[in-house]
Amino acid sequence: MKSWQHLVDNGFAEDVPEELYKKMFEEMFKFFADLGLEFSNELQAKLRGHSEVIRFKKGAVILDYPEFRSHIIFAAMGLVSIELQQDGKNVPIWFLEGNGVIAPFDPPGVGAPIAERFVAAEETDCIAVHLSHIERLVKYHPVLVSIMYKLPEYQLERAARWLEGVGLTGAEKYNWFYKEFPAVWSVFRILCWLRFLGFRKGS
Repeated sequence: MKSWQHLVDNGFAEDVPEELYKKMFEEMFKFFADLGLEFSNELQAKLRGHSEVIRFKKGAVILDYPEFRSHIIFAAMGLVSIELQQDGKNVPIWFLEGNGVIAPFDPPGVGAPIAERFVAAEETDCIAVHLSHIERLVKYHPVLVSIMYKLPEYQLERAARWLEGVGLTGAEKYNWFYKEFPAVWSVFRILCWLRFLGFRKGS
């Protein structure tokens, strides 16, 4: 858990109970298989060995702007807010519910990297693999090269669904969200709502 020891020390993260590891890794490898990325038993074992399994408490900053390109993170359960900086403020642009991946890759056609900030909007259990480990394993497991194409495609599709709500009024966005994201609805809390609907402190 070295990457987030500062969060552990300050009470914003903790170990995931080991009895949950098996299910979390099974779900992660199934996620990749559904994207067409079949990992051998050998590769799965190596990825397990290089992974950090961590529980982020609500409000924990999983990856901030200076470090947003450091890890691939599988969120097994919980809710993650993906934010951009606009006018000096962190603005949530889309959300990732459990059983999904956040991976900081540059979308095609964009000259400069898009800096994103990942925040646990609810308590979130994650498996994280540092990109340096992926880069070392690619030489022996070429299937990992496909991650560089599959994950940005996956993330763009997910983000595109959320961006459909941009430009709607608060009431329209509320109704749209209820219809389009029923799985997230039950865990979406008031603070998430206020920020997503465009309210700010002092409003």
